[in-house]
Amino acid sequence: METEMYSIPTPANGRSPILPEAQAAQAVQTALSNGTAPFGLPAAIMRKHGTMTMFFYTPEIEDHQPVHEQDEVYVVVRGQGHFVIGDHKNLLHRFPFKSGDAIFVPAGAIHRFEEFSTDFATWVVMFGPEGGEAQKDSMAAFEQQVDAPEER
Repeated sequence: METEMYSIPTPANGRSPILPEAQAAQAVQTALSNGTAPFGLPAAIMRKHGTMTMFFYTPEIEDHQPVHEQDEVYVVVRGQGHFVIGDHKNLLHRFPFKSGDAIFVPAGAIHRFEEFSTDFATWVVMFGPEGGEAQKDSMAAFEQQVDAPEER
């Protein structure tokens, strides 16, 4: 999908800034059946604008996503589980997540969802330059902010 140029959405031009979950879920199924799912994962690209790409992601059983070159934000639509993040396979942090949570991942971080419920789905927004907004030490800066997970 090429980057789309967006005019301000209005009823007159027929464009809507709203992407309903049902439309996103159908786009994932279409991408999987057409062989166009990004990174070979159960995901669909929903919007592109400048450096930003918005996906809808619905992993099944295991999350096999690669390390990404851009910063990303996940907004969990439904489900719960654990989110794992770190800069080295031997130094990973594990956090519980649930529906409604937002998760930031700096570029270059190892990350994945684990032990997630069968209904798990999330919006993913990748943005910024390769290497992330903070560039070289983005994961190191992130590591300094990571303490014990908040009580839920």
